[in-house]
Amino acid sequence: MIRDFLFLIMFVLFLVIWFVAWAAFHIVAGGIHVLLALAVLFLILHLFRGGRRAA
Repeated sequence: MIRDFLFLIMFVLFLVIWFVAWAAFHIVAGGIHVLLALAVLFLILHLFRGGRRAA
């Protein structure tokens, strides 16, 4: 009986795996953009404050 639904089960399994990978990629991509924005913000703050001078 399970052999009758084997391809349907595989379809659902691969669909779920694809969706999880797709969602994870979008979450990671958003996180990378947030980190990039923070890096630019800290660079601008560093430039305006003048940074620390070596003695």
